[in-house]
Amino acid sequence: MDEPEITAVQSPSGDWNFSSLGSSPQEKTAPPPPATGAGTQRVPLDLSVKRIRVLNGRVNVTADSGALETAGLEQMNLEVRDFSASSASPFTLAAQLHGGGSFQLDGKAGPIDPKDSAMTPVSMHAKASQVDLVATGLNDVAPGVAGVVSFDGSGESDGKI
Repeated sequence: MDEPEITAVQSPSGDWNFSSLGSSPQEKTAPPPPATGAGTQRVPLDLSVKRIRVLNGRVNVTADSGALETAGLEQMNLEVRDFSASSASPFTLAAQLHGGGSFQLDGKAGPIDPKDSAMTPVSMHAKASQVDLVATGLNDVAPGVAGVVSFDGSGESDGKI
Protein backbone atom coordinates (compact mmCIF):
# COMPACT_ATOMS: atom_id res chain seq x y z
CA MET A 1 0.00 0.00 0.00
CA ASP A 2 1.34 3.41 -0.90
CA GLU A 3 0.50 6.48 1.22
CA PRO A 4 -2.51 5.12 3.15
CA GLU A 5 -4.10 7.05 6.01
CA ILE A 6 -4.99 4.75 8.91
CA THR A 7 -6.99 5.76 11.98
CA ALA A 8 -7.02 3.72 15.20
CA VAL A 9 -9.75 4.80 17.65
CA GLN A 10 -10.14 3.67 21.25
CA SER A 11 -13.64 4.07 22.75
CA PRO A 12 -14.22 5.24 26.35
CA SER A 13 -14.78 1.56 27.27
CA GLY A 14 -11.25 0.70 26.05
CA ASP A 15 -12.21 -1.18 22.87
CA TRP A 16 -10.26 -0.33 19.70
CA ASN A 17 -11.90 -0.03 16.27
CA PHE A 18 -9.66 -2.90 15.10
CA SER A 19 -10.27 -5.19 18.09
CA SER A 20 -12.77 -7.36 16.21
CA LEU A 21 -10.62 -7.62 13.07
CA GLY A 22 -10.93 -11.16 11.75
CA SER A 23 -13.97 -12.13 13.81
CA SER A 24 -17.68 -11.76 13.26
CA PRO A 25 -20.12 -10.36 15.87
CA GLN A 26 -21.47 -13.82 16.74
CA GLU A 27 -17.93 -15.10 17.41
CA LYS A 28 -17.56 -12.64 20.30
CA THR A 29 -20.50 -14.15 22.18
CA ALA A 30 -20.28 -17.73 20.93
CA PRO A 31 -18.45 -20.43 22.87
CA PRO A 32 -14.79 -21.03 21.94
CA PRO A 33 -14.26 -22.79 18.60
CA PRO A 34 -13.67 -26.56 18.74
CA ALA A 35 -10.15 -27.89 18.85
CA THR A 36 -8.69 -28.76 15.43
CA GLY A 37 -5.69 -30.75 16.58
CA ALA A 38 -3.50 -31.56 19.55
CA GLY A 39 -4.33 -28.68 21.89
CA THR A 40 -4.89 -26.06 19.17
CA GLN A 41 -7.94 -23.97 18.41
CA ARG A 42 -9.21 -22.86 15.03
CA VAL A 43 -8.45 -19.17 14.42
CA PRO A 44 -11.37 -17.25 12.83
CA LEU A 45 -9.09 -15.25 10.49
CA ASP A 46 -7.94 -17.82 7.93
CA LEU A 47 -5.42 -15.72 6.02
CA SER A 48 -1.73 -15.92 5.23
CA VAL A 49 0.33 -13.40 3.27
CA LYS A 50 4.00 -13.67 2.30
CA ARG A 51 4.71 -9.92 2.61
CA ILE A 52 2.72 -6.83 3.56
CA ARG A 53 4.28 -3.43 2.87
CA VAL A 54 2.99 0.02 3.75
CA LEU A 55 5.00 2.89 2.30
CA ASN A 56 4.85 6.52 3.42
CA GLY A 57 1.67 6.00 5.44
CA ARG A 58 0.04 8.20 8.03
CA VAL A 59 -1.43 6.80 11.26
CA ASN A 60 -3.70 8.70 13.64
CA VAL A 61 -4.34 7.20 17.07
CA THR A 62 -7.30 8.64 18.95
CA ALA A 63 -8.31 7.76 22.51
CA ASP A 64 -11.64 9.02 23.84
CA SER A 65 -11.08 8.84 27.58
CA GLY A 66 -13.26 11.84 28.42
CA ALA A 67 -11.19 14.38 26.49
CA LEU A 68 -10.37 13.36 22.94
CA GLU A 69 -6.61 12.85 22.60
CA THR A 70 -4.82 12.26 19.28
CA ALA A 71 -1.25 11.22 18.47
CA GLY A 72 0.18 9.80 15.32
CA LEU A 73 2.85 8.83 12.85
CA GLU A 74 3.95 10.37 9.55
CA GLN A 75 6.07 8.87 6.77
CA MET A 76 5.40 5.41 8.20
CA ASN A 77 6.97 2.42 6.50
CA LEU A 78 5.85 -1.01 7.70
CA GLU A 79 6.74 -4.47 6.53
CA VAL A 80 5.24 -7.72 7.85
CA ARG A 81 6.67 -10.98 6.58
CA ASP A 82 5.05 -14.42 6.53
CA PHE A 83 1.82 -13.15 8.09
CA SER A 84 -0.48 -15.80 9.50
CA ALA A 85 -3.18 -15.31 12.11
CA SER A 86 -2.14 -18.53 13.81
CA SER A 87 1.59 -17.81 14.30
CA ALA A 88 4.03 -15.00 15.14
CA SER A 89 4.99 -12.81 12.19
CA PRO A 90 8.16 -10.70 12.00
CA PHE A 91 7.67 -6.97 11.37
CA THR A 92 9.61 -3.72 11.01
CA LEU A 93 8.21 -0.21 11.33
CA ALA A 94 9.87 3.20 10.94
CA ALA A 95 8.10 6.56 11.19
CA GLN A 96 8.26 10.19 12.17
CA LEU A 97 6.07 11.25 15.10
CA HIS A 98 3.54 14.10 14.87
CA GLY A 99 5.26 16.96 16.67
CA GLY A 100 8.83 15.79 16.20
CA GLY A 101 11.08 12.78 16.58
CA SER A 102 11.46 9.41 14.94
CA PHE A 103 10.35 5.94 15.95
CA GLN A 104 11.49 2.45 14.93
CA LEU A 105 10.17 -0.96 15.92
CA ASP A 106 11.16 -4.46 14.92
CA GLY A 107 10.01 -7.75 16.33
CA LYS A 108 7.34 -10.42 16.08
CA ALA A 109 3.60 -10.28 16.72
CA GLY A 110 1.12 -13.12 16.93
CA PRO A 111 -0.72 -15.34 16.93
CA ILE A 112 -3.68 -12.97 16.63
CA ASP A 113 -6.10 -13.22 19.55
CA PRO A 114 -9.36 -14.42 17.91
CA LYS A 115 -11.56 -12.52 20.38
CA ASP A 116 -9.66 -9.20 20.48
CA SER A 117 -6.83 -8.51 18.04
CA ALA A 118 -5.60 -5.71 20.34
CA MET A 119 -4.61 -8.49 22.77
CA THR A 120 -2.18 -10.13 20.33
CA PRO A 121 1.19 -11.11 21.89
CA VAL A 122 4.21 -9.11 20.71
CA SER A 123 7.96 -9.02 21.35
CA MET A 124 9.90 -6.09 19.99
CA HIS A 125 12.84 -3.76 20.03
CA ALA A 126 11.91 -0.06 20.06
CA LYS A 127 14.02 2.97 19.35
CA ALA A 128 12.78 6.55 19.56
CA SER A 129 14.98 9.58 18.83
CA GLN A 130 14.46 13.25 19.69
CA VAL A 131 10.80 12.84 20.69
CA ASP A 132 9.24 16.14 21.83
CA LEU A 133 6.89 15.08 24.64
CA VAL A 134 4.73 18.22 24.50
CA ALA A 135 4.44 18.59 20.71
CA THR A 136 3.59 14.89 20.21
CA GLY A 137 0.99 14.88 23.01
CA LEU A 138 2.76 12.02 24.77
CA ASN A 139 2.79 13.97 28.03
CA ASP A 140 -1.03 14.09 28.31
CA VAL A 141 -0.85 11.58 31.19
CA ALA A 142 1.70 13.73 33.03
CA PRO A 143 1.24 17.33 31.81
CA GLY A 144 3.98 18.58 34.15
CA VAL A 145 6.59 16.60 32.22
CA ALA A 146 8.22 18.24 29.20
CA GLY A 147 11.35 17.76 27.16
CA VAL A 148 12.92 15.93 24.28
CA VAL A 149 13.73 12.25 24.91
CA SER A 150 15.38 9.33 23.16
CA PHE A 151 14.84 5.67 24.01
CA ASP A 152 16.35 2.36 22.95
CA GLY A 153 15.01 -0.83 24.52
CA SER A 154 13.12 -4.08 24.20
CA GLY A 155 9.89 -5.44 25.58
CA GLU A 156 7.21 -8.03 25.19
CA SER A 157 3.57 -8.56 25.97
CA ASP A 158 1.58 -11.76 26.22
CA GLY A 159 -1.43 -9.75 25.04
CA LYS A 160 -2.63 -9.03 28.57
CA ILE A 161 0.42 -7.59 30.35
